[in-house]
Amino acid sequence: MTNYSTDVGLDGCLSIPCTESSHTGLYQLVAVNPAGRAERQVTLFVRKEEQPTQETTENNQVLLSPVPVLDFEEYVASGHANDNAIFQEQFDVVDEDPDHPMTIGTDPDAILLNRFANITVYDDNRIVLMPIDGNSDCQRDYINACYIDGYKHRKKFIATQGPLVNTVVDFWRLVWQERPPTIVMLTDVKEKKKVKCYKYWPDSGTRSFGPFRVTITEQQRLVDYTTRNLLLELKGRSERALSVTQLHYMAWPEHGVPTEPTSLLAFHRRLKKLHQFPKRPILVHCSAGVGRTGTLITIDCVLEQLLKERLVDVAGTIKLLRTQRMKMVQNLEQFIFIHDAILEELVCGETQIDASGFTAAMDDLSQQHILTNTTGFEKQFKALSKLSPKPQNKPRKSNWRKNRNSVFLQSLDGRATELENEVVFVNGYKQKKAFIVAQSPSHSSARDFWKMVYDMKCGVIVNLNTLEEITEEVFHQYWPDESGVMKVGEFLVDSLQVEQLPSFCIRSFSVVPEKVSNRLAVFSHNCVRPPSQGRPSKYSRSTSPAGLRMDSAPTSNPSSTPSLR
Repeated sequence: MTNYSTDVGLDGCLSIPCTESSHTGLYQLVAVNPAGRAERQVTLFVRKEEQPTQETTENNQVLLSPVPVLDFEEYVASGHANDNAIFQEQFDVVDEDPDHPMTIGTDPDAILLNRFANITVYDDNRIVLMPIDGNSDCQRDYINACYIDGYKHRKKFIATQGPLVNTVVDFWRLVWQERPPTIVMLTDVKEKKKVKCYKYWPDSGTRSFGPFRVTITEQQRLVDYTTRNLLLELKGRSERALSVTQLHYMAWPEHGVPTEPTSLLAFHRRLKKLHQFPKRPILVHCSAGVGRTGTLITIDCVLEQLLKERLVDVAGTIKLLRTQRMKMVQNLEQFIFIHDAILEELVCGETQIDASGFTAAMDDLSQQHILTNTTGFEKQFKALSKLSPKPQNKPRKSNWRKNRNSVFLQSLDGRATELENEVVFVNGYKQKKAFIVAQSPSHSSARDFWKMVYDMKCGVIVNLNTLEEITEEVFHQYWPDESGVMKVGEFLVDSLQVEQLPSFCIRSFSVVPEKVSNRLAVFSHNCVRPPSQGRPSKYSRSTSPAGLRMDSAPTSNPSSTPSLR
């Protein structure tokens, strides 16, 4: 390096022409003076002699330059401008794998072990499986898996494809050999009837995969991901069983990226808390092991970098990842999603509060900051306003398929009709589409409202308006008076009982379309006291969530019966 030391530019770039394509790529170097007291990070570009020279290199360097944390919000906004033009330009520079030899993974014997023929491993960074004596199906050394460095941890990750039927034994050999305490799965087994990954664990109890025995000991399912504790044993051996935790993220759609990065960031925090001391690598896979896998690993590396350096370098991180595994971060959507995720983490941070410290946290958030004259609650709400889409940016009716949470009515001819008013599904803590959030129906939309209640089998309606607010402009009474029957379109709504409580009343209805015998029992909870300055005047047992008797709806399958609010 001393021969080239005078060529280091003011921007910290060093460009060296070479003749061997295997040496080309982008490298991050740290230069330290002989006394060891000062160091400087240098970006090294190595290119072929016949490749475009200084001008192209300088242009690319501008596109790939790290961004100071304080400038990142403005940087992301400019990247989204003009239909993501700058992001597209950046990704075009990033979207080129280095020319590394890949002879082993493309060998005829190995190519059938790749999920996709065009996604394999570099010869110099593949994980070599060791044979297991006495097992004929554990002799080959090839698996589509690579070591991946973290921000400052060598081999922090193993990136691999989702197992195939003919590679599931190799997958467990990989786990047994590398002993990762955590497996991160970023795909469903099937997505829209297409197999994305062979199921390599049992639903319950124990299942064998070749010479390996896998036992599931505990499982916890939340709305976006499932945690499974697994025990791995090698049959006929005295070695102690290996305990592995699988974190299975299930909120990634088949095409594209998650609508918002919030749930993936929460998933990543769960991973960090579970795997705080990376003495052994974290095994990450999706289907091919490059797109979603590369996205999560990039987010992890960039978040570590911004904590240490106060810089964000998404493009540079991906370039480095691609020197270890091809096609990491596979498309422009994933590239943009990473930027949005980093921005959300910077703006919001972690807002989860342990139950034991909840009271103290509420007191802290209520305090007014001396310099800004705002409370913690105001600061958080302002952050939400920054990241929430503006009303004019929401999908229009002509574009309804982009809004995955819209609620649709089923007509007699089988066609789906979107409700006229804003009506969306909202997830609960453990249940997808646990709630339907809707506007109060008007006189003209009351029929659609009751059809939605009937079609979706909503057992509970929570009405947060008060009787004093009944006007055609604000609130329409869509239910019958006590002991009465109301006809709304083709629906007969029969009032069965009214229970009056201090702050709200509970009405029970029977809802049935004309000429149909199947009746739906519905409980409706209505506020009685008007709110004080936009919120209830005080919190009491009678207004608590438990008081709403959300479990009162007669249903045998709660997961298919959302509550309407």
